[in-house]
Amino acid sequence: MSNEKTVWMRVYAPGGVISPHDLRVIAGTSNTLGYGMLRAGLRQDILVPNIPAMEERRFCSLISPMKACIYSAENPPNITSSYAAAELGNTTPWADSDTYQNIIKSFDFQPWLRVNVADPRQNLFPVGGGDINFIASKTEDVWHVVLHLPYMNEAQRLPAGIEGERLAEFVRDVERIVLGEDEPTAAAILESIRQKWKKGLVVLDEDPEAAPPAYGSYGGFHAMPKGGGQWLGTGARDALFDFYFVDEICRMAVELGVATLGISPWNALLVKNIRDGAVANWKTLLSRHGIAEQRGHAELWFTSETDGADARARKSFSEQTGALCAAAPGLSFTLGDFSRAETAVLIRRIAKPAGVFWRKESFTIFAREKLDRRSAQLNLFAEKIPAAEVPARLAELTEKFRAEQIARTQAVVEAAKKENGGPHYQCPDCLTRYDRKYGDPENGVVAGTPFADVPPMWQCPLCETAKNRFAEVA
Repeated sequence: MSNEKTVWMRVYAPGGVISPHDLRVIAGTSNTLGYGMLRAGLRQDILVPNIPAMEERRFCSLISPMKACIYSAENPPNITSSYAAAELGNTTPWADSDTYQNIIKSFDFQPWLRVNVADPRQNLFPVGGGDINFIASKTEDVWHVVLHLPYMNEAQRLPAGIEGERLAEFVRDVERIVLGEDEPTAAAILESIRQKWKKGLVVLDEDPEAAPPAYGSYGGFHAMPKGGGQWLGTGARDALFDFYFVDEICRMAVELGVATLGISPWNALLVKNIRDGAVANWKTLLSRHGIAEQRGHAELWFTSETDGADARARKSFSEQTGALCAAAPGLSFTLGDFSRAETAVLIRRIAKPAGVFWRKESFTIFAREKLDRRSAQLNLFAEKIPAAEVPARLAELTEKFRAEQIARTQAVVEAAKKENGGPHYQCPDCLTRYDRKYGDPENGVVAGTPFADVPPMWQCPLCETAKNRFAEVA
């Protein structure tokens, strides 16, 4: 098979939601065709590498009614959503799992534009990055619309919101307008839809809520905020899951009553609502397949999903910077095409000219202002440096990021002390705050209890981080 042409296949998992049964079918089909490895894609789909090109139609037939296509820029992308983050920590109250599933089911067609449906309060997944971005508003079941169509230089928010049941209709109409006109503006698109719909648009004067400045940690086991149980985030080294692991994790999910699995944009699978009594079973499964509960942040934050020179460089840099990045959770990197990347550090590989054997490839590093992934300002940090120098330069950025975090925290704490006479305390891992005004009644800490009087064995109610690791914040 070494000389046989192979292709990558994309299996659509709209909204990053897939059932254990469907994932097991995909893994089994991949194994039948001789490869047996899967990857969770950056757009929350399932990628199957190295399928023999002559088996493309057979693969699609074997996994039907799921939809698949050859992975390429010419084929339609997957719809992404914050489904997997719903009910995990700080999220918009009305945007729960059912909300996302109802929206996803309303798409009876495959959009050719990139569609993102996101909650701005969660900090596990990027909020933007799509051509059409729906962002949950403060008004129940109403979504902000931010357009960043392929020909637009910057994102543009529409001064109107869309009800959840009409998101699919809106996408279909936008695609129709874009195909029928020459690069229509956001204002022209909105006016065309107003004329067609007559009603159904909701006036939203406020901007979408700002997304958290840093992504949270998804790795390992965490307590579900409500109702008990645990959730698990796990990823494999090099982002590849083998058939035997996928088959076993899917069988266990069915046996233990887990109805759906989530796919994150960080090449990972998320399992929610694991009963406390079943956690040991899951840990045994992970151990049996050599998968650590916690992945190195370098593996997490270096985003890449295909083979090639970019992927090889990503692997090399992530292995060399693992300890550094683990010390600065929330700092994110992209290596490769970052035209829509929502990461703080962006690395571009510069290939050596064809035929010039004495030159080596080099790398240029850009960093967003204050290393804030939300900033639109990109600053050149290092230009055309050899691969051997990249880890050291990333170490500089890591230290700078940590210093920025400390400075921001200190400033916020001092402001809080002046304003209300005392600070709150925040978990460094999941950013959950302890506020003495509310305490933590569910875990035996009554309202009004100062943090100093909280029992020393108390843990973060979300991720179980020890009390002594909490830091002062506003």
